[in-house]
Amino acid sequence: MVALLGFLGFANIGQLGNALDDALGGSASSSAEPSRASVTSEDDEPSSTYRPTRTYTTEPTKTASLDDSATDETPFTTAALLPDDFEDDRGVGYARVASGVHGCTDASHMSDNVRRVLSGYDCDLTVTGNYLKSGDVSEDADVLVSVQVIRFDDISTAKAVKERIVAGGSWDFGIWCPNEGRGSDACDGYERARTESYVSYDHRYVVHAVALYVNLSSSPDAETATDAAADAAVTEIGPENYTGD
Repeated sequence: MVALLGFLGFANIGQLGNALDDALGGSASSSAEPSRASVTSEDDEPSSTYRPTRTYTTEPTKTASLDDSATDETPFTTAALLPDDFEDDRGVGYARVASGVHGCTDASHMSDNVRRVLSGYDCDLTVTGNYLKSGDVSEDADVLVSVQVIRFDDISTAKAVKERIVAGGSWDFGIWCPNEGRGSDACDGYERARTESYVSYDHRYVVHAVALYVNLSSSPDAETATDAAADAAVTEIGPENYTGD
């Protein structure tokens, strides 16, 4: 764990709970099997479910205009908030295969405490997306990354939401999965898989990413790939993707 630098602990979702660093983190857990949310193809409205297990803090990198709804002109769309692809620090590439806009608390496996915090801050909608390893990949090596971007009125609210969620201990954002093809079965066994996830705030947006093997591996060896993927994803999503064009 890396304290004071944004990597605020990590945990394995499902049956493996890891401690988050200091008071800002919490391992994700799930006590019930909620109904599966679905995600469509890239051109449709996807749905998904995922649970967070790690915290990550990023500093604003653009102008202060992104910090408040009165000045932020970023469209609340997948095109504006999600990159087409990204690369993790190991050089592994991921491509977006599904995305959409959904109800803020509709993700499967979202824990009650996360739902209460989001609802308490009048969260309405969330932009979701799914990424898979680029190219032809065997199921045993394939990793699914589920992301979510939620906007609030200003940066102070986004920060408060993130801190309240992770300060509560165990928490779970849930996961979104593609409706068909690679990764579409991951939501069904999500609670059994070893997952790595990060939650952060980026200006007035709360961002979350979770990664797991599509074959639902629960091996500790899965951490290397899933941690790198989730870490990269949470830093790549957000309003910095919008160019204003």
